[in-house]
Amino acid sequence: MAAGQGDHKFWILGVDDEPQNLEILEEILGDQFELTLVSSGRACLDEANAAPPDLILLDVNMQGMDGLEACRRLKAEPNTSDIPVIFVSAYSKLEERLAGYRAGGDDYVTKPFDDEELLIKVKLALAAKRQLDSLQQSSTDALDVAQTALSVSGEAEALLHFLGAAYPLNSRADLGKSMLDMFECYGLRVVLRIEGEDGDLYLSHEGDVGPLEQEVLEMGPDDGRFIDFGRRTLAKYGGVSVLIRNMPVEDVNRHARWKKNLEIMLQISNARVVGIDNEQRLQRQGETLLRMQDLTRNILSDMRNANDSSEGVSRSGVERIIDQMDLLLDAVESEVGRQ
Repeated sequence: MAAGQGDHKFWILGVDDEPQNLEILEEILGDQFELTLVSSGRACLDEANAAPPDLILLDVNMQGMDGLEACRRLKAEPNTSDIPVIFVSAYSKLEERLAGYRAGGDDYVTKPFDDEELLIKVKLALAAKRQLDSLQQSSTDALDVAQTALSVSGEAEALLHFLGAAYPLNSRADLGKSMLDMFECYGLRVVLRIEGEDGDLYLSHEGDVGPLEQEVLEMGPDDGRFIDFGRRTLAKYGGVSVLIRNMPVEDVNRHARWKKNLEIMLQISNARVVGIDNEQRLQRQGETLLRMQDLTRNILSDMRNANDSSEGVSRSGVERIIDQMDLLLDAVESEVGRQ
C-alpha cells in the first residue's frame, strides 16, 4: 500500500519479534494509521522493498537479523534509504541510541511504550518526512546546480567569500546563519552546534533540532575527524560541530574535496567563535572595571564624609562601607572566575 496524501492515512511498518508488542502497536496506532506488522528483520526488508512505507518502527533486539542490521540494509538501498526509522528497544542508554543513529535511524522510543510519547514521535517523524518530500525536488535541483556550478576554483571562491563574511560577525547566531547559507551554496542540508559559555546553539535548515541529533553532535568525533554513516557525515573542530545529511557519496572525488572544504570551513568558524568569545570577555571586563571604579569612588566618598563628620564613623556608616567593599570583591571574583 503506497503512502498517500489528503484523506489517506500514512502507512507505518511495525517490526518486532514479540507478538505482544505488535498488539500494543496496533492498539496505539491502528486507529490513526495504516499498519503492517511483521516479526523479523528479513520480513521488514521484504515489505519495504516491495512498497516503501511512510515510516518504520523497528525493534532493535530480534532473533536472526537485528534492527540495526536491518536499518543499515534499508539505508544502503536507493528505494528505501529515505524511509524514516524509529528504533524501539527496552534499552535506553546513550551509546545504544547513538548506535541506532549511526545505523541510519531517525529517533528512538523505549519499551514499555508511553502512548503519548510514541504518538508524538511518530507524528513528528511523518511531518518531517512530508516536508522533506515536498522539498526533495527543489533540493535535488539545488544540489545539481551546485555540483555543476561549483568547480574546484568556484569552491575556493565560495570559501574565501565565507571567510570575508564570517569575520565581521559578532554573535554565534549570525555566524550560524552564515554557515547555513554557505552549506546551501553546496546544496547540503545540515545541523550545526556552536558551543558557548551561556549554552550551546543548535541550528538547521529544517528549523528545529531533535534531541537525538543534539546528542549525536555532543558526542561527535575528536577535532578534525569525520564520522561517515551512509549519506550522513559528522565533523567537529573546536567548538563547532556539523552533521551533514546528504553528502554526495556517489561522487568519490567531490565527496573527498568537499570534506577538505568542510575542514577549512570549520577551522574558520571555530576561529571566529574564539574571537567572539574574546571580544565578549573584553567587553565584560570593561563593564566590570567601570563598576569597580564607581564602587571605589563611593567607598572613598563615604570614608571622606565620615572623616569630616564631628561624630566620626557611625556603625551604620561602617556597615555601608563594608557592604560596598563586598560588592567590589564580588565583582573582581566574578570576573576572575570567567578567565
